[in-house]
Formats: sequence, structure tokens, C-alpha cells
Amino acid sequence: METTLLPTINKQLLHLDQSYGSDTVAADFVLSLISTLDDYKGDNSPDALQIGILEIYNLLLACRPRMANLVFDLQETLLHTIDTPDFNKETIRNRLLELLGLKRSRRHDSVKHAQSLVEGIRSILLHSYSSTLNMLLREVSKGADKPDIILAAQEPQKTERMIRLLQKHGFVYRVVSEFAVAHVIEEVNLALFGGLTLTSDMQILMGPGSASLISQLNSRGIASYVMLTTNKFSFWEEPTAKAFKESRAKKLDTFSYTKEVYSHDVLPISLLAGIITENGVLTPHQAQSVFRKMQEQFFGRERRIRELG
Repeated sequence: METTLLPTINKQLLHLDQSYGSDTVAADFVLSLISTLDDYKGDNSPDALQIGILEIYNLLLACRPRMANLVFDLQETLLHTIDTPDFNKETIRNRLLELLGLKRSRRHDSVKHAQSLVEGIRSILLHSYSSTLNMLLREVSKGADKPDIILAAQEPQKTERMIRLLQKHGFVYRVVSEFAVAHVIEEVNLALFGGLTLTSDMQILMGPGSASLISQLNSRGIASYVMLTTNKFSFWEEPTAKAFKESRAKKLDTFSYTKEVYSHDVLPISLLAGIITENGVLTPHQAQSVFRKMQEQFFGRERRIRELG
């Protein structure tokens, strides 16, 4: 079992992401930073606060895959310490609260765009659990004509969470093994997925099993969309591992072997009909254009942070 700091933190972040969704993890992360500031009794000088935030920032940059939405919030917090000469614990706290509000606003706007997309759709396939999908289902359930849901089952914990969600909101649903979706694919009109990030080579990182499902759907001309707000874009260009790899020792009969497990699937954005963001539903081409413009801004912010030393 891994016990060193970075891999342990990396693994815990991935576990939280897979259990609760990246939006929930990111919001809890900001709340944890606020709580830490409130309880911190050490050196509160501007230099010490800035160095502490920079250390957390560098730690998250070392994780694989990078949690872009967590990194984005820390980047914005560091820029606050650069642009505000008289910053202190209270101004940092206020900036974190602003970032938390922006998260909620982005998610609300992306859900509105998703609602417009699914309006009038008879049957939707779901696979990933996320707090954004949770919010979407809650809003859609308020309508008079709810779509039927086909749930592609995966890990029991995630599937059970989705079932409780569908039951709570009064949807008519069926649960089918993710390996058997081919048997019901003719009944699917549209598919929705959650995602972790979009990388600079236009690859989407998604929950395990998502890539094969989308490939099947794409081959049958069924549109698949990923809900992914722009604060989850990964703008870094250096080649890095796209997923966390874990080697697990196994035994069979009288011999042992190693099983390699990866935290996420990787899928070309070209296989999607679109990405649902706070700015609207973007085609792959539009998403790439938006990504490149935001990437230039990101690199400018990163250069300013690196000047801190």
C-alpha cells in the first residue's frame, strides 16, 4: 500500500472525485481552505500566507491527473495575493467565497443549457454520477414530461447512488450493465456523461467505462454529451500521465500476477456531439477554439505566479 505523501493525496483526491464528482470535491476543497484560514494560529504575515498557498498549489500540480478546477481556484487565490498589496487572511477568505459563488453560477448556467438540450428527448442514457447531473435531474423532474432513463451500471456504490437519485425524483428508469448496453442501444436517443477535464490535446478524461460506451453510441449515430464547465480545462501542454495508475498484486492458484488499474478513461473530443459548459453547448470545434483562447490567459497567469520564486 502506498504511504508516501504525494501518491497518498493523489489517490485520496481521485477516490473523492469518483465517489462524489469533481464539482463537489472542488467546492469542499474551497470550504476546507476557508476553514483552515479561520483556524490557523501560525504566522499570518503576507509572505507566510502566500508561501503556504503556493506550496499547496505546487502539490496539486504534481498530482496525476491534475484536478484542473482545484488548481484554478488556487491560481486565482495566488493572483489575489499578487494584485492586492495589503492582502491578509480576511481578504483571502473573501476571495475564496467569491470563487465558491462562481462555481455555483457556472454549474447553474451549465444545467440550464443541458435542460434546453434534453427538452423533448424521450430516452436518455446515463452512466456517470456527478453533482451537476444531480442538479440537472432535479430540474428536469419538475417538468410534466420527464424522459425515461437507461442507467448503465458500473461500480455498485456509484450505481446505487444514481438509482436513489432517479427514484427520489420520480423518473421511470431501467438499469443495464454497462457491458450490455448494445442490447438496448436502439432505445437510446441521447447520452449524458460527467467528465474530469479536457486536456490540451483535446482528450476528455472520464470515469472508467465511459469511453467504450461513447464509442458504441458514436458508431450508431447516437449523440453523447459531456457536462464540463470551463474551469475544468487542463491547459498544460507538457506530456504527463493522463490517469493515476495503480499496480495491484493478485494471486491465482499457486502463482501471483499484477493487475494494472487506471483511474480514468481517455476519449478524443471528436467522438462527442458536444460539451455542455456554462457558456452553452459547444461542438468539438467550438470547444477547441474556446480552450485555446483561455489557454493563453492561463499561461499569462502562470507566468506571474512563477515570478514569486
